[in-house]
Amino acid sequence: MSQGPKRWNERLYIRDLADRVGETHTLQGWVQFTCKSGKIRFLGLRDGSGIVQCVMVQEEMESQQFDLFSQLKQETSIRLTGVVQPSERSQYGIEILAREIEILGTSNQFPITPKEHGIDFLLGYRHLWLRSKRQAAISQIRSTIIQAIRDFLFSFHFVQMDSPVITRSVGEEPKGLFSVDYFDLGTVYLAQTGQLYLEASISAHGRVFCFGPTFLQRNRKQDGI
Repeated sequence: MSQGPKRWNERLYIRDLADRVGETHTLQGWVQFTCKSGKIRFLGLRDGSGIVQCVMVQEEMESQQFDLFSQLKQETSIRLTGVVQPSERSQYGIEILAREIEILGTSNQFPITPKEHGIDFLLGYRHLWLRSKRQAAISQIRSTIIQAIRDFLFSFHFVQMDSPVITRSVGEEPKGLFSVDYFDLGTVYLAQTGQLYLEASISAHGRVFCFGPTFLQRNRKQDGI
């Protein structure tokens, strides 16, 4: 009898491995880096929860599996099975002794390399730049701060409201509006503030707040920029 599909939260992540030393587990993610020394190969595996070093030892793997290392380019998507073992140099105190590797998706000529790139180049590949360590860390810090603010406000029974991004009203100053031609309905504007909608929500909920994006076009000359 089929047991049905696994729930999404039953997947094992790198962050869950610290107390699983000696166990064999399978991880899925992307290759962060590769290097080699003699008959030993190293790769960094990233799965969104963290990065762990995986060690490929020639005597510990089938030759066909070991030879796959040459195909593991930056951002190659893989499924890796190995034994969790202690490592003092690791962020989580562990590393993986690889047994099997399956390539799920290749990555040829990934444009963002460890070398320095200009900001214009990186913005052109923003969807890929988000995978870098610095950008991932910024996103995690931002998420943690927002969650802390939400938890604080929720503890005082505030209700979160979502204000619209597009509006036909002026929120702060007319000169700072971003205008948008909205199909055949005429000109609309990117919202400058969620204040007007929060004020309307106060009568329903009392205490309210929002985290909606707002847009204000600044005059660089007047601001001295």
